[in-house]
Amino acid sequence: MIKESNPYILVVTETRIGGDRAKEITDRLSFDGTIHIDTIGYAGGLWVLWNSAAVEVSHIASTEQEIHATIKVSSVKAHATDGRVTDMVHAASDKAAGKRPIG
Repeated sequence: MIKESNPYILVVTETRIGGDRAKEITDRLSFDGTIHIDTIGYAGGLWVLWNSAAVEVSHIASTEQEIHATIKVSSVKAHATDGRVTDMVHAASDKAAGKRPIG
């Protein structure tokens, strides 16, 4: 999928993989920028991967289920160059985890 589509940004949800193993996997992909959110037990996990030649991603904040970042397109192919605040959210599949307060 990555070779065919060549995305600038990839968001992967419900990875169920965190820590060093997440880094090992994402290091083998063709992205040079990453943000990892670890799993909640055996569920969850959220990754944001990007190509820094095409976009600039500034990590603002994150929780177990959210990543907040500013994304600025820098590719010559893209027309938009102003920063956008983007929220990547994956709600927990565990009902009890989904009711936990954020922050």
